[in-house]
Amino acid sequence: MRGTFFKQAVWEIGRRFAVPHWLWYLVGVLALLGTTWVTVYIPYLSKRVVDGFFQFREANSIQETIYLIIGLGFLQMIIRALSRLFLFWPGRQIETEIKDHYFAHFLDLPLPFFQKRTLGDLVSRLANDVAQLRAFFAFGVLQVVNFLFLFSFAIYNMWRVNPVLTILSLAPLFCMIAVAKLASPLFHKYSKLQQSTLGDLTHSVTEAYRHVDIVQANDAVESFVRRIARSVQDVYDANIKLVMVRTFTFPLSTFFTGLSYLAILFYGGREIIQNKLTVGDILAFNIYIALLSFPLTAIGIILALYQRARSAGERLNELEEIEKEKSVLEKEGTKSQLGESGPLLSVRNLTFTYERERLPVLRDLSFDLQEGEFLGISGPIGTGKSTLLHLLTRLYDPPPGTIFFRGQDILEIPLGNLRESLGLVFQTPFIFSGSIAENLAMGRDVSGVELEDSLRRAQILPEIQRMDEGLETLVGEKGVRLSGGQKQRIALARQFLRKPPVLLLDDVAAAVDQETEKRLVDELRKMGSSVILVSHRPISLHACNKFLILKKGEGKIEGGEETVAPLEKEKNATSK
Repeated sequence: MRGTFFKQAVWEIGRRFAVPHWLWYLVGVLALLGTTWVTVYIPYLSKRVVDGFFQFREANSIQETIYLIIGLGFLQMIIRALSRLFLFWPGRQIETEIKDHYFAHFLDLPLPFFQKRTLGDLVSRLANDVAQLRAFFAFGVLQVVNFLFLFSFAIYNMWRVNPVLTILSLAPLFCMIAVAKLASPLFHKYSKLQQSTLGDLTHSVTEAYRHVDIVQANDAVESFVRRIARSVQDVYDANIKLVMVRTFTFPLSTFFTGLSYLAILFYGGREIIQNKLTVGDILAFNIYIALLSFPLTAIGIILALYQRARSAGERLNELEEIEKEKSVLEKEGTKSQLGESGPLLSVRNLTFTYERERLPVLRDLSFDLQEGEFLGISGPIGTGKSTLLHLLTRLYDPPPGTIFFRGQDILEIPLGNLRESLGLVFQTPFIFSGSIAENLAMGRDVSGVELEDSLRRAQILPEIQRMDEGLETLVGEKGVRLSGGQKQRIALARQFLRKPPVLLLDDVAAAVDQETEKRLVDELRKMGSSVILVSHRPISLHACNKFLILKKGEGKIEGGEETVAPLEKEKNATSK
């Protein structure tokens, strides 16, 4: 979906998600065709009954017609239910498929995308916007098809009786279409506003609940209540504007329907007096107008549904146009100039500046990491240590020709293959609101023995075993039932389970005691992976073969105990 489809995003979404369910739609349309035929045939039978009374026909004939009307009524009920079943089911299925598609698409988008978007906005698009599309592809499609069939059949039968009366009775109803057309831009404008304000409200509420501890600790409850109240008021105002459009639109539909009945009574009454029409004909005309009034009134509903679906399609289309995590080199298929014989991981003259910042975070940085080697990285806060790890895993894309894995530019390596070879443990690990086993496995098929072994190596198995439910213990939202040290060790246990060739650790022992830290370092050595370890703690740094000391984004490789000693002295001085 590109810019040429922007205004028709709803149709492009329909092509991708609705067309595969064409068989359900076809059966539903056929059932609706049968429903419409029965609906239109009943007024004709009612005409025969009324005319029979006035023309003193035999009672048996009238009675048979009445029984036929009752039978057709039951048949109509069954076919109508089937038509809704076959037309509404694809809407639910489409909703599921769109949510699955865009959720997967969001997870593939680069990290800067999530830093620019609010969580509430993304949740709103997946929930509220997709719900609008589901309503259009279910109820909207039903109403469009119902209108086309009923309008065609009813006008045909009305025209056969009296063309002039048909024109006079339908003229006011066509005015309803004009009103709906004029109201359509307003529906679109206020629908988009309503969806946008709802997204802002969702974000504000989500943010307040996620960080309720900060809100309470800073005595900011009343402030956040006022903030949410303003967002609720914005949603209310947007909804009121939509309601106002409906309030002025739908009563006009009732007014024009009344004009149609007036035309039938005035002109039809004259025709009856002149014996050109029967009372049954007028009854049939009134029933046909009643049948047509809702579909014509539903034009406003259909246009409102379409405008909301269009707004939703445009909002989803904005995210569809954001490229997934593919680098320029990967898209163009270019090849690295470095051969296959290079180090395991190589950084060459790396300079990196964040978007919207003037000064680079890293400047002209170069180093190599060999198989099985431990590289320690240290330096003051804000010198680019975490940024370097993010670049190595392509959470941010580095400049081309600056970072190589096994001799190949990482921008050229498919992202899944690269991240399969690298394991990153963040300084502040995130624990999902599931069980400990689910947090370790992360969707992979692993045995309980493997899980326990990874926890043992991460020095946390005895603590897990003391919990009532062991590996099946639910840790709560963001791991609220775990301490900081337990979270760090569970995050490290994930990597013991994965065993990646290169392990990137961002100060992962900051919340454990020195004895536990020493055992963790020993287990890392047994693991056999190459390790880049960001730390300020001497125990961790003593395990490294060489060191990278970063200062203001610059650094050079050093080695030996003479490098650790100044770091330890500097740390002790800072702590005092």
